[in-house]
Parts: sequence; structure tokens; C-alpha cells
Amino acid sequence: MQAPTDNLYKFMAIAGLVCSLFFYFDYHKRYDALIETINLRKMEAVIISAKVEAIQGKQDLLKERMAEAEKNKEKLEAWLELRKSWENSQPLIDEVSLLQAQNVQNVEFVKESIAELDYLLCLYKWLGIPSLLLSVIGMILWYVMTQRFLDIKERKV
Repeated sequence: MQAPTDNLYKFMAIAGLVCSLFFYFDYHKRYDALIETINLRKMEAVIISAKVEAIQGKQDLLKERMAEAEKNKEKLEAWLELRKSWENSQPLIDEVSLLQAQNVQNVEFVKESIAELDYLLCLYKWLGIPSLLLSVIGMILWYVMTQRFLDIKERKV
């Protein structure tokens, strides 16, 4: 048996087929990876939203308690304790800002990835069609120019 590259037409057929398969499977591999990334980012966004709501709820509760303490003229110690709780919760506000910025960054990353994948799909379509044509033309030429004569020769023997 001869190597599959012993003939230019056979080589064309195999190279076109290999390129077409590469384009198909590479795109789908990247697509699956992007879907997985999107799902992870969605889960992160849900977690971030839950943290933001929890922190804002804590802030609202402290505001209400401080307002009640001022209205009721509670003891100075109780009001100072609430004020201290409020000041201690200020770093949580910074955390909320960071979490929201992270969420925005995740959305931008996903948008860029989708745009890149769309470009890749367009490119692979433009390269995949000629690869398939190359493969088909190579198969036809291989049979017409080479294999047909080998078959006739073999039948005669």
C-alpha cells in the first residue's frame, strides 16, 4: 500500500477534508468553552447580586434603627453602638462597588468573547467551504486521473 500523499489529487482530497474537520471541531470546541464560561459568569453574577442585596439590606436596617434611636432619644450608648455598626459597615459598601465592577467586567468579557466567536464562525465558513471544495475536487480528480486507470489495469490482470 502506498502513502496517501503519493498523488497530488489524493493529497488535495485529504488536506481539504482535514481542514474542513479542523474548522468544524475547533469552532464547536470554542463554542462549548464559551457557553461554559457564560454559565460560570451568570452564576458569579447571581452571587454578586445576592451579596449586594444582603449588604444593602444591612445598610437599610442600620439606617432605620439609627432613625428610630434618634426619634426615641435612646441612650447615648445605644446610639453610639448603632453609629459604630454603621461605620463598620462602610467597608461593605466598598465591597459592593467592587462586586458591581466585577460584574460589569464579566459582562464585557462575555460580549467580547461572543464577538470573537462570531468572527471566527464567519472566517471558518469562508475557509471551510473552499476546503470542502478542494476535498471534493481532489477526490474526483484522483479517481478520474489515477484510480480509474488502476482499476482497469487490475481487471485485466
